[in-house]
Amino acid sequence: MTFPVTFQKTFRENWPPELVKLSLPAMSFALLPHEMDFMGQWQEIYKRYYNPAFTQHCPSLDIKLEQAFSWKPELFPRLSFCSWRSLKGTGAPCRTLQDFLSMIGKNDERIDSYLTAAKAQFMTVCLHLLEWRNMNDFDEVRLFIRSNELLGASSYHEDMKSPITLQRARDIAFAVKSFRDLLIRHLPLESVIVDCLIPKRTSYQPQVLELNPFASISSPGHFSWDEKFDFQLRTLHHQLQL
Repeated sequence: MTFPVTFQKTFRENWPPELVKLSLPAMSFALLPHEMDFMGQWQEIYKRYYNPAFTQHCPSLDIKLEQAFSWKPELFPRLSFCSWRSLKGTGAPCRTLQDFLSMIGKNDERIDSYLTAAKAQFMTVCLHLLEWRNMNDFDEVRLFIRSNELLGASSYHEDMKSPITLQRARDIAFAVKSFRDLLIRHLPLESVIVDCLIPKRTSYQPQVLELNPFASISSPGHFSWDEKFDFQLRTLHHQLQL
């Protein structure tokens, strides 16, 4: 795995300050080499290449985590561009150091690939501890922006069996439309896919969750990538003016 410059611009630690202000609050810090080894000791590829010594605790990391939990009692941890799959779908945040250790103490394919490649390329890895939001599948929306133009919005969970109600779809369209220009003005790339939390109350501004490359490695949601790796919009149920 390699990380082109455009890909690295989607990492939260490389976002412009103005974009960070539009995102979920987070406490972030760069992992020291021994902290990266501590987190990589449960990852299969990382262990095979780097053979980190197994330890039950990492004191320097413990201190940072305790500081974060004193800032916000419920957190959602993620690395530069990915999170642990084991946390998704649980419906519960990390509330204690033990919660965090239980989460990272499992092999995770994306985390493993990222840590292994980052160490090989002498990259700095950042841990972001985001303030937890208790949201359901309908609250996360994926925005497709190409050449500073919003092409469309899709539910993040394209495999959902329950359709979004028309009223909720209208609320999402209203929120996205009001947020669009402000968001595009502060994005680090002209073409990018933005995952946003859309609040149920339209008086609340959407918040950025993460950025993804505008490329076929990113899920197209309810749309599709064609054979030329271009983007094809198709409406499934309702045409909403964005």
